[in-house]
Amino acid sequence: METMVTSDERASLDAMLVSLVRVGGSDLHLTVGAPPTVRINGGLRYLPGYDDLTPDDTEMLVRAAVLNEGQWKHFEQVQELDFAYAIEGVSRFRVNLYAQRGSFGAAFRAIPHNIKPSTSSGCRSRWPASRTCTAAWSSSPGRPARARRPPSRRSSTWPTAPAPRTS
Repeated sequence: METMVTSDERASLDAMLVSLVRVGGSDLHLTVGAPPTVRINGGLRYLPGYDDLTPDDTEMLVRAAVLNEGQWKHFEQVQELDFAYAIEGVSRFRVNLYAQRGSFGAAFRAIPHNIKPSTSSGCRSRWPASRTCTAAWSSSPGRPARARRPPSRRSSTWPTAPAPRTS
């Protein structure tokens, strides 16, 4: 594939991402054999005005998303790449590029500028406003984070192990 990405190619990708944000979608999916597809409120819908993507179309759009030659070389080696992409004044996106059945595909997730509080999404907080959650995060890739138990409601200190018995 040609190493230079034209401004028209990047503009095509950006137009799809702007459409995603305008319609209030969360994801843009680019796969061969379907038009660019957006996820809105959990359902998938085709972006209007686009034909089914060909292998050449998806390769061009995937290449337009990659910001530098080092990323592209890594993608060619491992056939998958995760990174961030941004359109100033529109949104930031979490991107997953992948090889699938001999062609390329991509998923772009819009990252909102303003994060909604958990209570606005219908979740109840377990913590009173005066308390904070202190979780110990694992820095090892692949290991899940381990959270500490919250303090007992009856005491303001962390629970301790029982004292050893003496006989």
